[in-house]
Amino acid sequence: MRAPIALVVVAALPALAATEEELWADAKQVTAAFEKRTGVPMVWLDGDPAKGQPVGDGIVAFPPTALDAAQSTPALVNELSIYPEAFLKRSGLLKIVVARGLERDGRAWGGFAFWGGAKKGTLFVGLRDLAHAAKVIHHEIFHLTQHTKAVEAKQQAWRGCNPEGFVYAAEGEVDRTRARVATITPYARTNLDEDQAETFAWAVVDQPFLELQSKQDAAIDCKARLVRQLVKLVDSSFDDERWARFALRRPGDPLP
Repeated sequence: MRAPIALVVVAALPALAATEEELWADAKQVTAAFEKRTGVPMVWLDGDPAKGQPVGDGIVAFPPTALDAAQSTPALVNELSIYPEAFLKRSGLLKIVVARGLERDGRAWGGFAFWGGAKKGTLFVGLRDLAHAAKVIHHEIFHLTQHTKAVEAKQQAWRGCNPEGFVYAAEGEVDRTRARVATITPYARTNLDEDQAETFAWAVVDQPFLELQSKQDAAIDCKARLVRQLVKLVDSSFDDERWARFALRRPGDPLP
């Protein structure tokens, strides 16, 4: 057991030896390259890392430390690099604000996007537990694309995937006799917007799970195929070859 522990200590030494200014400089170098590639600025929430800040709709954000930023920003940028070069800008994303962690109504949260108001187009993301947060981040990014004309025009096609008699929770009583009926998660039954965002997020982070559910449910299969068409309408580079590469990566890794 001693060797692995020693490796961890040695790996941590460069970070411990770096000054706070050097750590921020390393992180800013990564975000500058991201902004140059995508046209979307990425900034860190400013303030005391120990104190949460209300940022809207029950969301509290905690500022990152220099070490948080230096160690976790590369993985976050890798996660967002799965998108075609111009996709994020075309989706309506104007700015990314990075926090050490986010909470919504007292629960840990991975990300939150503002669709309107003074913060319109702003995506808040948390560095904590990126493997879990990745699904939430992609879910929120898809919410932004729903306000593009291309995706708005396909709402009726999405409804056409649902079986006869299906309703979302926002529209009436949901059939709860099965664990999953026409939607990839129970949360996706909330309304059409959440259904689309959940389908997209799972398609990005766990294709095997989505494919398994698609084989068992014709509605999910229809939506899995349609969500690929929707993002391709936003950016034609979001093609089958890119989807195939998603299956080869883990959250936080660059696109192969």
